[in-house]
Amino acid sequence: MMKGRTGRFLALLLWAAWSGPVAAQTAFEAAVAAYERGDFATARQSWQNALAAGDWDAARSLGHLYRRGLGTERDYGRAAEYYQQAFDHGVVNAALNLAELYLAGRGVPQQVATAKALLQRAAEQGSDPALFRLEEILEAERTGVAPPIVDDRPGAGPVATPVADPAPPGAPAAPMARLQLAAYRSSDAAMRAWAVLGRPALSPEVVAVDIAGRGRYFRLFAVGPAKLLSELCPGLQAKGEACLIR
Repeated sequence: MMKGRTGRFLALLLWAAWSGPVAAQTAFEAAVAAYERGDFATARQSWQNALAAGDWDAARSLGHLYRRGLGTERDYGRAAEYYQQAFDHGVVNAALNLAELYLAGRGVPQQVATAKALLQRAAEQGSDPALFRLEEILEAERTGVAPPIVDDRPGAGPVATPVADPAPPGAPAAPMARLQLAAYRSSDAAMRAWAVLGRPALSPEVVAVDIAGRGRYFRLFAVGPAKLLSELCPGLQAKGEACLIR
């Protein structure tokens, strides 16, 4: 009799130890699926469930929804709170999102110094996107221009930097843009990642950059019509990645 009670007790302990993380993972995956099909209200509820189960990546995703007004009223202040919570609990790239709010003065005071400090902290913890964004801001300051502001509000549309137009003479040209996908330690690694992406309508561009104290990195960009690039964004954003089309 004692042996049976002990066995049930151990089973309950194991269930308690695993049900939290498993529940969080399941809720997060449900949120991503809802986001990708455009059901943002369900995505918000599922990410709230994941956060309640201890998944701090869900806090960053909730910040995305409140920042962009998806499935809820747009609330930059609430987004900033979620990003701060996520960063405080080890979600390093949440600092990148919070820094963008400080740069633009949305939901928080406009403080470039605070944005740079956040990016520096995230870069020191290994975030290459934060490091590259910090370098971009510092370069803007060196040239005497204001740091570029990312405007990803619904309806704002992608901010596209024109690139070479491959259309034949006389053909209507689609607006072209670049989307940074990731950074790698070698150009070969960048091109292997491009092969996995499998987007024949887009072209890869690899740009080498030297980062002080960290060596050479190779940034991988997708180049093509802005409309096609924008179709990649929901999947990237649902996974917590940045999606900056230029």
